[in-house]
Amino acid sequence: MENSAKHSDVTFFWYVLQVRSGAEKSVVENIKKIALKKNATHLFNDFNVPAIEIAKHGTAKIRSKVLCSGYVFVRMHISELSLSVINEMSGVGAGNRLIISFLPKATVPQALSEREYKEMLATMMKSSEGKTSSIAFELGMDVKIRSGSFKDFKGTIVSIDKAKNSLEISVSVFNRETSVEANFEDVEILTNN
Repeated sequence: MENSAKHSDVTFFWYVLQVRSGAEKSVVENIKKIALKKNATHLFNDFNVPAIEIAKHGTAKIRSKVLCSGYVFVRMHISELSLSVINEMSGVGAGNRLIISFLPKATVPQALSEREYKEMLATMMKSSEGKTSSIAFELGMDVKIRSGSFKDFKGTIVSIDKAKNSLEISVSVFNRETSVEANFEDVEILTNN
């Protein structure tokens, strides 16, 4: 099948878990801990919480923003043991019930084909393109231009055009302030150290 990966007689498929919003990374860490405790790590091949990195103005911190809040992709082998790992976080008696269910909801979890998985990721990334930049750039933010005639010039954002995905940046040329236009992808945010 096109959606599988083999590892010593175990076949892995991608599944989607619906989880408590904001708990995506915690779910991945808890699955890993429980799988280790139950000697089931060999049944879990990969995890994906699609996210983008966003720099905040005035700090050196870059934070991660989850693209699809409430969902985790898990590449796993379905067995009684692997399901017991998942059920420990989702079933009755699970202390904080981080996992709600597999998607689509069914008696037996349904795997995604590799094509479906890649298409979902591509759609998430494409839908985040405009959102990413509007969150990442702010007026007054210090930036460095990475390409074009003003490559390596440092300046300050004076205008943001979300429709064109471009910035107007004030840079100093021969000790005179000059406005330069640059695309979002041609600019690097400078962090305060």
